[in-house]
Amino acid sequence: MILQSLNRYYDILLDDPDTKIAAFGYSAVGISFALDISREGELLNVLPLFDQVQRGKKMVEVPRTMIVPAQVKRSVGIVPNFLWDNTVYVLGISERDEEKPEYSQDRFKAFCQWNSDLLADVDNDMARAVIAFLQKHDPQTAREHPAIAGHLETLLKGGNLVFLFNGNFVHKNNLIRRVWENSLTGQGAARMQCLVTGEIAPIARLHPSLKRVRGAQAVGASLVSFNERAYDLIFAQTERISIQFNIIHANRGRFYSKFERKRLEQYLSKQIRSSSAYGCGASNSIRLSCPARK
Repeated sequence: MILQSLNRYYDILLDDPDTKIAAFGYSAVGISFALDISREGELLNVLPLFDQVQRGKKMVEVPRTMIVPAQVKRSVGIVPNFLWDNTVYVLGISERDEEKPEYSQDRFKAFCQWNSDLLADVDNDMARAVIAFLQKHDPQTAREHPAIAGHLETLLKGGNLVFLFNGNFVHKNNLIRRVWENSLTGQGAARMQCLVTGEIAPIARLHPSLKRVRGAQAVGASLVSFNERAYDLIFAQTERISIQFNIIHANRGRFYSKFERKRLEQYLSKQIRSSSAYGCGASNSIRLSCPARK
């Protein structure tokens, strides 16, 4: 009952123009700059998007909060956002370039690939302009660009960037938003009934981090999580394997020889590794705790 009420309250807040609640598939994120690009993908200007807010007795500048495509979860991997991200991903430059140039290069390449793939399905000038920018932009000479050089110190601090085309933010375009929302479902995602809304919908593998959780990091926290992706992806397969193991091990009091136990471990491990139908490709192995026969 409480969850249903919270869900209804969320819908009410979405309709309130005075709140900054993001709809499903979107996040409220602080944006520091907008890259103004031409139809040909040339960088025309870098526009600051800071707002003046009262902090105590002083007025300070903070990044403007904008509703953008959902923020990805990052731990140690390289995962780009769609149509926005920090300077390292969008421009391919960082303070670590001298000691580790591949750090920025790899993230810029991932950003280009992900955004170009999604925007390829959009038939409008905005999408083509962003693709052209990603193809033309050279991180090696980016610091020398007049528009970037004027804000280089602030950009290198890691602020988030969005794209601007003909005075309009690219991520707000209806056609582009439709392509983004269609991509959220994913191909072959299992569909089940939601316990809160009752709707039949694809199962989400990941959920956004929750901020302002007591004792958690400022960037947000997960109420339930796993350290390895394989754990949740092979759930359905390991359920079947567990049933097989229970059948094999059902004879009460049976003890396995070392050879029998080794063969059983190899069989179950092979079943997990071959679970490509579930998209995991896990390489975990099974170790049995049943006692060996003397």
